[in-house]
Amino acid sequence: MNWIQRLALFGMALTGTGGLAWAQAQAPTPGVPADARPDVIDASTGFVLVSAIILLLLLVGVGVKLYDLKRKREQDAAALQARISDALMVDPILSPFPLTPTVRIPLWGGKPVMIEVSGVVPGAGLRQAAVDLALREALRHGRTCRLVDRIAVDPSMVKRAA
Repeated sequence: MNWIQRLALFGMALTGTGGLAWAQAQAPTPGVPADARPDVIDASTGFVLVSAIILLLLLVGVGVKLYDLKRKREQDAAALQARISDALMVDPILSPFPLTPTVRIPLWGGKPVMIEVSGVVPGAGLRQAAVDLALREALRHGRTCRLVDRIAVDPSMVKRAA
């Protein structure tokens, strides 16, 4: 007998569908006549149940709205990051260097967009050009932004980039 057959026999034994019967019947509640037990839900219990259902629906609605806002923020951040990355790749001076923008949009609309540009360039002038280009593209987005410059200057890259 495999485990599926044992599980089926156990389920039939518990539900009484397998021809087995329980030896005991439910005893009436002592001291309370059978007609005095309330079978109807009173008004206060109904109010509590309806209130709990409404509260649960409100919580689900708020959760869905917050998830939708998070998804929209992530989509906007990905679009802005792609725009900045494309601008860095199209620029003929900056395209040979590994520059990576990362964009984070805060939950609340009043805070600025956080843009982090990281990578390595051979000179300070190229570093400033990359920062300026990233800021220009971010300002086309229409929101205030804060740029974090994590671009390192490595003069030995001139030989590798050429």
